[in-house]
Amino acid sequence: MSFGQEPMLRWIRIAAAGLLMGCNGLSLSLILCFRDQEIVLPATVALVVGSLLGIPLVVMPVVRWLRRPAELSLQGAGGRQWLAGLALLSAKVGKKRSAKSAHLLCESGVMDVSACRFNQGEWKLREAAELFAELEDRPNEALALMELGNCKHAAGDHDGAIREYCAALELWEHIADAQRAGNTWRLLNNLSAAYSEKGDLETAERYCRRALHTARDVEARAMCEMNLADLHRKRRQFDDAQEVLAGSLEQLGRSRDESFAFGVMTLAMIHDDQQDVRAAEELYKQARELMEQRLGARHIEVARLLERYGALLERHGRSREGAALLAQAAGIRDTVG
Repeated sequence: MSFGQEPMLRWIRIAAAGLLMGCNGLSLSLILCFRDQEIVLPATVALVVGSLLGIPLVVMPVVRWLRRPAELSLQGAGGRQWLAGLALLSAKVGKKRSAKSAHLLCESGVMDVSACRFNQGEWKLREAAELFAELEDRPNEALALMELGNCKHAAGDHDGAIREYCAALELWEHIADAQRAGNTWRLLNNLSAAYSEKGDLETAERYCRRALHTARDVEARAMCEMNLADLHRKRRQFDDAQEVLAGSLEQLGRSRDESFAFGVMTLAMIHDDQQDVRAAEELYKQARELMEQRLGARHIEVARLLERYGALLERHGRSREGAALLAQAAGIRDTVG
């Protein structure tokens, strides 16, 4: 994956701040350890200059972060990863049972899950949910439980995911509409997907229909429709699946939503199930390329795609190619968790 200009500048600033702090530490050590004016004077000047440079590079970013609203972001949490990690460590060492540390735990856990560090993500999200419960912050407790369900679902623990989603939904139903921040459809749709993976298609469709009913924007509806199309596929209602998925893909492609890759994979599976090898193979290739661009080549979702693609090739007499893809998938699985 290529880094854009903004992330690159951020990492340059981080590296500069780290180098500056190291130089300041060295200057201070020289001042404390030596009495020779030829050493102390240059070290003092370097420390003063380094301290002044530290204001824009270190102090101001920390102040801006401390003054930001204490709310849980489910979108784009990775932008403050280095600062969140530093503050999280401080909160844990100081044993601060505060809303700030709860938000940091949750945000850090979400980032761990997106990087397929499921064990780390799980304990952080669980602790965040427990802390929000202590603080009687029901909306954020529900969101933390939903993210915990996402973690378990991504790790393949669908029963555990359903348990956490249902706990979140129970809290959700006692929260005012204004506090739900448009996440009701997401919770219902994720719960539907977990039931679908378990094979309980009737319950899955019920929650999917509820998600569609609560979705307020076209992108949300498109994601729910993609889930519904997969349910039709599993029931072998291929015409219905393709009809629903066509509208979903059109909208997700127009808005360049990251879920478009999963829609292409769903379409590949529809053709796969109908023994349309050529179309399925081309779509698996397209979905793989999109997923690797969005998620990285070592993501668990890429492994799942490779497993399906490899199985398709093996079923149709291309054992060597299929085995190679399955081996790649196994290699990815060995590195996540």
